[in-house]
Amino acid sequence: MKKIFGLYFVCLAAMLGFVACDDSDSDPNPEPVPSQPVLTLSLVELTETSVVFQAEAENATAVHYVLQTADQEIPSVEEVLAEGLLVEDTQVSVNGLLTGTAYRVVAAARNESLTVEQVSVLDFTTPSIFEKATDFTSEYTDIWWYGTYSEGVDQFFVQLSTAEVEPLNARPQEGGQLVRFYVFAPATTADDIRLAPGTYTLGGDTNEEGTFWRDGSVYAMGTTADDWMQVGFKSGTLVIGYENGVYTIDADLVLNDGHDTAVKAHSQGEVQVENLADGFRNFYDDVNQVMTGLGGYVSPSASGMDCYVLSLYNTPVDESGFVAGAGYTSKMYLYTPASGYGVMAFEGEYTIDTTWEETDTFLPYTSISGYVYDMWGIAMPEGTFLAYCDESGQTQMAGLAQSGTIHITSKDGIYTVEADLVSDTGARMQFSYEGDASAMQDYRMPATESVNREMQAFPKLQPRKVTRVAGPGWHKFE
Repeated sequence: MKKIFGLYFVCLAAMLGFVACDDSDSDPNPEPVPSQPVLTLSLVELTETSVVFQAEAENATAVHYVLQTADQEIPSVEEVLAEGLLVEDTQVSVNGLLTGTAYRVVAAARNESLTVEQVSVLDFTTPSIFEKATDFTSEYTDIWWYGTYSEGVDQFFVQLSTAEVEPLNARPQEGGQLVRFYVFAPATTADDIRLAPGTYTLGGDTNEEGTFWRDGSVYAMGTTADDWMQVGFKSGTLVIGYENGVYTIDADLVLNDGHDTAVKAHSQGEVQVENLADGFRNFYDDVNQVMTGLGGYVSPSASGMDCYVLSLYNTPVDESGFVAGAGYTSKMYLYTPASGYGVMAFEGEYTIDTTWEETDTFLPYTSISGYVYDMWGIAMPEGTFLAYCDESGQTQMAGLAQSGTIHITSKDGIYTVEADLVSDTGARMQFSYEGDASAMQDYRMPATESVNREMQAFPKLQPRKVTRVAGPGWHKFE
């Protein structure tokens, strides 16, 4: 009995010793088991064209979301995390939504180890604008004349808006609503521009006198300057009245929105009709600009002289050479005695030649006068001119030089250009530049060599865009 007890004691002691040893080797501060992320979505604010929602997450290092219309298939957790937008803040704002449309936000969260088990979904429907799009009085009315459309017919732009608009492009600068028409009216004259009184109806496949353009005339609305939406018309009339300098305008329209929503708009007062027959506004006030860039090229002319196509500008320019922001750009065609390939020699005193079209000859130390050039059916300034471009790079104002001088000197590779010109509307246009001419390219290549004429290093004006309605229903305002 004593032996058995002693053996039992030894075994027990060994077991206890083993257990004690195991406790001493374990981590006194074990890593916590990762917790699965928890994600909650909630609606904060909703308008006809925008939404603000909140994404609150626990145990998460990142949250991604996808915004889709309610008729789309809900993506998986993996798809949202791989393709969705990252939530930068707990509140997310989205603009540019369609009015009266069902949407959903699909979101997922993750941490270093785990993801949510399933996506979180927030369904919402933007309020319909139909109750608002009923009857309004314009606070900002614009009428522009585009000149001749066809024989005996001129084209006008007419816009009635409750929102303040940018003067050069009539884009709204705040929330509100507007109607916009491209009207085909009896011909008028440049010295007394007048939109003829009468009743204009929605046009068809062709634009006839007494109609407004079906594919460009729209109703539009927005809650801010950035979330405007537009829709075309299904039918309607635009009644123009004019007496003693006062225009009375009444529009009675049906929207092509699938609901036949009725819209009425009104305006009464004096309106200064803008002359855009050249495709742009003309300078009437004097302009004085300092240019920051120089570009262009030189090529041989038919008259045996060199022609330097020179541009000065203070606008941004994109990789393709197009004007990419607001500012001024100029162009000159400078004719000089031939100097041979590789020799840049365009210093001198130049005057504006207005006879070149009639004589078909080019005189030394002259620059051809400004004129309007038809580019793909869009009027553009050409020859010697100065132009103002808006933020989108489109030409809004220009002056076509008809007289004046251009003085160019150089010293140690630095060129000084001073232009003092007068436009066809009598505006004085002064601009200057001081800097190198390294961007100038030489197209007077020897016959054995070639040149890529796509690499012209001077800013090219953007053609004015023509806005069309992209079919029935609501679309982002253009």
